[in-house]
Amino acid sequence: VRGMSNYLECDSAPALLMPGSASNLLARRTVDTARLYLMEPIPLLETFGHVQWMFQNNQNNDLLLDPTAQSRFAYNPLEPRTYDVLLPLIDEVVDLFKPRFFHIGHDEIRNVVPFPAAGVSFVDAFVDDIQRLHNHLAADGIQVMIWHDTLLAADVAPALSRLPDDLIITSWNYTPAPNYPTNDTLQE
Repeated sequence: VRGMSNYLECDSAPALLMPGSASNLLARRTVDTARLYLMEPIPLLETFGHVQWMFQNNQNNDLLLDPTAQSRFAYNPLEPRTYDVLLPLIDEVVDLFKPRFFHIGHDEIRNVVPFPAAGVSFVDAFVDDIQRLHNHLAADGIQVMIWHDTLLAADVAPALSRLPDDLIITSWNYTPAPNYPTNDTLQE
C-alpha cells in the first residue's frame, strides 16, 4: 500500500497545505487500518521531480530548479536550503508511517525542466540527491525505494554502481505488455 505523502497536512510546513490534504489523524488511522489488515503502508514523497507540492501557495520559489520555467516541477538539489525544507517533512512522514520502506520517487525529472546547473552534471546531482536522502532514511533503518525510469537513461545507467546497494528500484508501465524488458535490465 503506497501513500502519496505530499497530500498530508505537515506540521513542519503548514504553508504548503494543499486543498484536500489528509489530516495527520486521518493518515494515522489509515496507516493503522492497513496494518490491521496485514498490509505494509509505504509512504511516497516525490523528490527532485514531481515536487509541485514544495511550491504550493507560492512557497520556496528560491528552490526551483529553473525559476524561469512555467512549471514548478523540480527542486534545485544544489541549493542547501532545499534540504532544510525537505528533511523535516521526510522526518514527519516517517514519524506518521513508522515505515520499513520509504519511496522517494525521483522519476521523470527532466521531462518538464532541463537541468541547468553550471559545472555539475545531471547524473552527479541525481546520484548525490539519492545518496543524501538514502543516508538520512537509512540512519533510521528505513530502506529507500525509487522509480526506475531516470535510472535507465543512457547517461545515468553507467552511474548505477554509485548508488546504495540496498536501494529498491520499482518499475512501472503505462500499458500491459506480454513482457517487460525493463524488469530484466533492472534485475541484471
